[in-house]
Amino acid sequence: MYAKTELKQNVLDSAMVRFTAKEDLEKLAGAVGMKGQMLRNKLNGAQPHQLQVIELLKITKASGNKAIIEGVLLELGLTAVELPKLEATNKELTHRVLEVTATTGEITRHTLDINQTNRVTLKTKDAIVEKAQYTINELVLLMAEVEHKFHSIPVLSCAFDIAQSMPSIPSLS
Repeated sequence: MYAKTELKQNVLDSAMVRFTAKEDLEKLAGAVGMKGQMLRNKLNGAQPHQLQVIELLKITKASGNKAIIEGVLLELGLTAVELPKLEATNKELTHRVLEVTATTGEITRHTLDINQTNRVTLKTKDAIVEKAQYTINELVLLMAEVEHKFHSIPVLSCAFDIAQSMPSIPSLS
């Protein structure tokens, strides 16, 4: 019978490790008015100092790295998607769909590797989480962009839908 084993590293600790690996903590600490060593301690779950919510917001905004926020939400069984700013996106719909498809293919490759080796390394887990979060964000942007395009020319969209749903008329075909 399968018995669930206790995780060696929880999701939040893993997110903090990913965050610290990607950021220059000394520089980031200075940007948010904190000493580098204090920030390192607060990002280390084994230390008594804990990161406060306002500090989390400051370091996330200053770095643009949302790994810890995503970790907090995953601990709660949730996920987040950044709300799109349509005017800031300049990707073609086709390009966005191709990127989502390619990233999904990479996730599939990682999954096949996991099934073949019957183990998950920290590097593989982090890669899957990062790619899945990216794909979710891209899909939300895709949905928002399609909605925006539909609402920007609704008469044309509705006319096209009506024309497609009408039975074909022999004299017009």
